[in-house]
Amino acid sequence: MIGYKVDGKVFEDPSDIVDYVFTEDDIDEREYDDMLDEVYEEPNICGMYYNPSYALKEVDPTAYRCGLADWRSEKYTEMRDELIEQVEALEPGDDDYVNDYYVECFEDRSDDEDDDEDDEEVESNDE
Repeated sequence: MIGYKVDGKVFEDPSDIVDYVFTEDDIDEREYDDMLDEVYEEPNICGMYYNPSYALKEVDPTAYRCGLADWRSEKYTEMRDELIEQVEALEPGDDDYVNDYYVECFEDRSDDEDDDEDDEEVESNDE
């Protein structure tokens, strides 16, 4: 069985590691603002131009927060899937940084030993 070690904790499932090292709060609001500013034109208000993210945040904070929550949720799902793939690509003996956390991959042979002990018990019962 393959295991992973992060911060002294041992994980078996790559998705558990990602849930430990990554949350929606890790997605910076400035990325959402950058996306709005790239996609939309600067609004002209009384001859003055403003960044779309700033204008939306000031004119309709509720719409801004709802859009941010939806965008953050979608971005989280995408990034989480990518991080899981990154962990799954690790082989025993490999290590890598996943969202700034050091992850070590190892092969846990204790399950193999338990299986061998079970096999020995079955053989002794057969005699």
